[in-house]
Amino acid sequence: MTAAYGDDNGQLVLLELRRILPSLHPKETILGRYILEHPRAVSQMRITDLAEHVQVSQGLIVHFCQRIGLSGFIELKQVLSRVDVTEDDEAVTAAHSPLEVLQTTFRNSIRAMEDTLRAVDASSVQRAASLLCAATKVEFYGVGGSGTIARDGYHKFLRIGFPCSVHTEANMQLMSASLLQSGNVAVGVSHSGRTNSVVDSLRLAKERGAATLAITNFKLAPIERHADVCLYSAARGDALNSENATARLAQLALLDALYLYTALQRDDGVANLQRTIDAVRHTRY
Repeated sequence: MTAAYGDDNGQLVLLELRRILPSLHPKETILGRYILEHPRAVSQMRITDLAEHVQVSQGLIVHFCQRIGLSGFIELKQVLSRVDVTEDDEAVTAAHSPLEVLQTTFRNSIRAMEDTLRAVDASSVQRAASLLCAATKVEFYGVGGSGTIARDGYHKFLRIGFPCSVHTEANMQLMSASLLQSGNVAVGVSHSGRTNSVVDSLRLAKERGAATLAITNFKLAPIERHADVCLYSAARGDALNSENATARLAQLALLDALYLYTALQRDDGVANLQRTIDAVRHTRY
């Protein structure tokens, strides 16, 4: 199935490509990286030139274009010709001042937020919101940096009186998932979509009849197979400032939006939030 990309959507093609890159076959990966690094050059090439340059078949190029939602190479050239190359993430070096590093970090983080909003699937957001609003209990799973995001989600949903827990250790995640049932929701956060314990916990939760929601940065990752709904961040990053770092704010924003919607939909959501605020008011000067 092809997608209709408008005048401003060349970047969406590159976002889609970044999201599936880790799951591509080796030759597709070489082709994908070349397109990401040289979008304007590819827009001026013939398919025979590109095939020769990256040492792949013309058929593979056509199939590759279809995998990212295009009809073929001609449409790829059309959308790449409209790409704004100034939107690429900026790298920092030892020669940069602290202020320059700060400014670059902010610009890259803002870009990740904007890209995520630009590429978000509205129907997936609606489905995720519906699952959470109807849930009798929510369990959050994440490891490392993704564990921090899972804990933030738990903190917010707890404040509105939602029965929930968070687990950032593998065995605890699996034990928690094994006890879930219909009406419960398991939320797995994994930037790569390949974290063993998080993927396995969603699989187990789904087998137990619970609904499953995944928050990740990459499509075609193993976590997709066990998620009823997937929400994706759209971070880029480089070797030093990893995608995980720039994705964090976007993933937190996705959870924030779901939390806010759920709080407003629940009869006691706002009242419970005020109760939890009042309960800890004495801890502040």
